Amino acid sequence: MHAGSGFSNVSVDSTDPTNAVRGKNIAYLNNLLIDMNAVPLPAGANGEGGLWRLFGPGNAAAPGGMANVTIDHNTGFGDTRFLNCDGTDINAPGFVMTNNLVNHGLFGAKCSGVGIGTASLNQSFPGNIFNTDVLVNIAVSGGTTALWPQNNQTCTSTNATCFPTDFITAGMVDYNNCNLGNFDPAKCALNPTSPYHNGGNDGKDIGADITRLPLTGVRP
Repeated sequence: MHAGSGFSNVSVDSTDPTNAVRGKNIAYLNNLLIDMNAVPLPAGANGEGGLWRLFGPGNAAAPGGMANVTIDHNTGFGDTRFLNCDGTDINAPGFVMTNNLVNHGLFGAKCSGVGIGTASLNQSFPGNIFNTDVLVNIAVSGGTTALWPQNNQTCTSTNATCFPTDFITAGMVDYNNCNLGNFDPAKCALNPTSPYHNGGNDGKDIGADITRLPLTGVRP
């Protein structure tokens, strides 16, 4: 929480000049990422600060990317993008992103040289599976829902949109005391009346299962 970025992968070992050995088979499951933004963290010499992203399963320093990355049932708040894939030469098959509740931010999913959404996903993650992901507040980017895969337009059996205007509309218990204010992870859960309650493709709430997190009920 309160960091410049969330998870970031380097797909190859920087000490291996041949890039022969690559990372693979990584799963991000049931994480809560709070207040990922650039303020007051400037980008450092190695780009480690102020990236505002939640997940970065690519590698800007070398060709490639990590194969078989799964991002499932996470809740996150980032200012700029929830998925980063720097480098036009990333080719990371086996990518799965499902059942997440995240802030769209300025760019959503953005890879070098192409537009946000489907174009970036298809460039860097061939054959990707991207569905049942609730992307909140797309309006901040000036983007449109049409930029995203057709199978990520409705996110429940009741045809609720995958693009709610804010986390209150999404049915979060108390957004102001989840991501902001007096941080309380219990406030980051979904209300039973949320359109995304039991809306995952596995029948569970979209986003992280807050009851399983060790910080539940704790105010740091």
